[in-house]
Amino acid sequence: MSDQSRLRVDLAACGLFFAELVVALCLFSHDPAGTPGGPVYPARAAHSNLLGAPGAWLATSLYECLGLTVYLLLASWFVLVLYDHCGHGPFVFDSRTQVMLP
Repeated sequence: MSDQSRLRVDLAACGLFFAELVVALCLFSHDPAGTPGGPVYPARAAHSNLLGAPGAWLATSLYECLGLTVYLLLASWFVLVLYDHCGHGPFVFDSRTQVMLP
């Protein structure tokens, strides 16, 4: 693997890891009463999420869509990032056919 492609893989892995940390912060600091219009009445006046209103919205949306399965999503995302960072990415780019192969 050339240095340029290795750098791209490392940057992609770091970007995914950073995004995962942001989502994990949103989820781990989620308080159902901290989201205005959320499932708990009365809602708190201020957001208690570490990332404020966007974090509260994202955490509430993920919990409403996936429930507790969101923790499985975080774990699998973490494994994917580690797998990709170690250079054993789950997909290989085939330059002859210009497609991603599993």
